[in-house]
Amino acid sequence: MLTSRAMGHGKLCVQCKFSESWLLLYGLRVIQYEFTLTLSALYHQCLYLVGVRLHLFSSYSHVLVNTTRMSAESPPRYIYKIVPSPPGDPFPKEHPLSELDQTDGFVHLSTSTQVPKTADLFFTRSSSLWVIKLEFRQFADFIRWEGGFPHLYGNFGAENVDSTMKFVREESQTWAEVMAKSEWLD
Repeated sequence: MLTSRAMGHGKLCVQCKFSESWLLLYGLRVIQYEFTLTLSALYHQCLYLVGVRLHLFSSYSHVLVNTTRMSAESPPRYIYKIVPSPPGDPFPKEHPLSELDQTDGFVHLSTSTQVPKTADLFFTRSSSLWVIKLEFRQFADFIRWEGGFPHLYGNFGAENVDSTMKFVREESQTWAEVMAKSEWLD
């Protein structure tokens, strides 16, 4: 309850004898504190999620990266793009980017040894996949090796595609089991 009598810095609260401006300042500090707590909680939640992601990556990084430590000095002959649906026949002039590729700003690619492992990690619900084979040297100037993976900062189209292959698996099979039989991945 505020009275109407003015005191140097504003109205006084009859019950607690604090000025209105002090109460306003106190209220702002409470809001700031609660906001800080909220930001702190969000920050820690983000750290937790990043930690989980890093833990998952570190748990699987030996599977994905150690088998292929590629760089500009020892590039593979081919790199591959995994897609969950048929790429089109004829192949389009420009490959339609996935939502992930658009968001990240590059095309996610894999080497031949990474394809089965990447498929097992990210396409577990798919019973069929298409893999697009691209000759590395066409893209050498636009590829960055990040985390052991080739990332294409650009796009590709029909004129860049060496070939495509459809892989199908049974529910009980892993992609690694299916693709191990393929000589196409080289």
